[in-house]
Parts: sequence; structure tokens; C-alpha cells
Amino acid sequence: MSEVEELFMLKIRTRLRGRIEMNRRNAVADGEVSLARALAYESALGDVESMMNDARKEMKLSCQRGAKLPMSQLKEHPMSIASEDQLAKLRQLQIENREWVAKNFGSNGADHRPLLGIIEELGEIDEAFALPQTEPRVDLILDGIADVIVFSADFCNRHDFDLSEIFRIAARTSRHVSSVAAAGRPAHAQLKYEQGIRGTYEERKQKLQYALQDALIAAMQGITRIGYSPADSADFAFKVWSTEVRPRIWRCQKCDAMLSKFALTVESAKCSGC
Repeated sequence: MSEVEELFMLKIRTRLRGRIEMNRRNAVADGEVSLARALAYESALGDVESMMNDARKEMKLSCQRGAKLPMSQLKEHPMSIASEDQLAKLRQLQIENREWVAKNFGSNGADHRPLLGIIEELGEIDEAFALPQTEPRVDLILDGIADVIVFSADFCNRHDFDLSEIFRIAARTSRHVSSVAAAGRPAHAQLKYEQGIRGTYEERKQKLQYALQDALIAAMQGITRIGYSPADSADFAFKVWSTEVRPRIWRCQKCDAMLSKFALTVESAKCSGC
């Protein structure tokens, strides 16, 4: 499916959804006529979405076979409704992340520290697509997307944001955000927030939320490029968090490195836990 074809299908889908909603409202007054129209539009919408899904499956197969997907395919990503289970995972991740960060790095770190991590991971996602290879490094792409969400949880904790709500809006937003803009907008918003300029305090906080939303949208565009739904990012992030990130004890690893520097011959010189 070309860029023009996908944009056209997205417009048809949006228009059909609008007509379904309008006719269902009118059905209360008009009765069966409007209801019949709504059902007909729903049937047409099903056909359109089926065609789009088939095209995306073919895109995923092409990607797995090593075909390079054109950047034009990323102009729009499909709207995706995050399930309550996925949102619950993000809420749990955010709660656990607060304690984990405090234990490993202390609670007085700079507020922009997780933002640096988000920008780093957005760059790694782009690099994973740009590697000279016959097949895309799906593992690197999914890992980068998951890390963006993990860093976003830390960012949200520092600013008292609800990660699940920002993610929910981002997943259903059908617009393109380049990785450069996704890195620049949060950096700009954080800088003005720390400087205390450009608007009121509440307005600066709102801009931070919008900027984080853009970063998540950019990451989700990566996951749609390899055939997944934007909302699937929550499942991958929770898995990476639970199995790889949360078990890490960075303070003990730093202690072990310091001990090994001064006690190379002492095998028992290990940190017993900070």
C-alpha cells in the first residue's frame, strides 16, 4: 500500500466512523432508516479496515524478508486503542519505577535525567532501522521502544504525570512525528520549564506532557513499521521492565566495579548489597 493509498484509506475510515456515529444518533428519532444506514456504514468500515490490515501484514512479511520500507510509509500510523490491561501494566510500571529509581540512583537527581534517556533511545531506534543488514533488527527496535516507555515512567514520576493517560492518547493519535522533533520538543519544553519562562507554571507543565506524548508517538511509529499496533508497545515495555530492568541493582554493580579496582586478588571482595 503506497503512502497516497494509505492516507486515502485513513480518510475514508474516519469519514465512515463519523457517519456511523451520526446515524446511530439519528436512529433514536428516525428509527429503522438511520439504523440501517449505520449498519451499512459499519459493514463498509469493516471492509476498509480488513484491507488495511491485509496491507500491513504484507508489509510486515516484506520487512521480515529484509525489504527496506520507505520512509513514506511512516507518514501516518494507525489509531490504536490501548486496552485496560495494557494501561494497568503502565500504571504498575510507573509505581514500581519510582521505588527502583530512588533505590538505584537516589531521589534528588535532575528532572531532565530521564529525558536524556528518552532522546538516547529514540536515536537507537532510528539506528536500528539504518543498520546495513538484510533483515531489520527487530530485537533492537522493540528494546528501544520499551526503554523509551521506561524512561517516560521516570519522567512522569518527576513531574506528577500519569503515564498511562499520556500513552493512551499517543496510541490513538494518527499523525507523524519525526524522531528529531520527538527529541527536540521535550528538550525545549524541559529547558523552558527549568528556566521558568514562556508562559505560566501550569502552561509549562502542559507543554511537557504534550512533548512527552510526541516522543511516545515517534517510538510507536517504529513499532508499526515492523507490523505491530502502537498499543502493543505497552506489553513489550512491561516485559522488558519486569524481566530485564527491574532486577538490576546498579548501586551494587558500581560497588563491585570499585572493589575490583582495589582488590583484584581478593575473590571475596564483593558488595553484599547497598
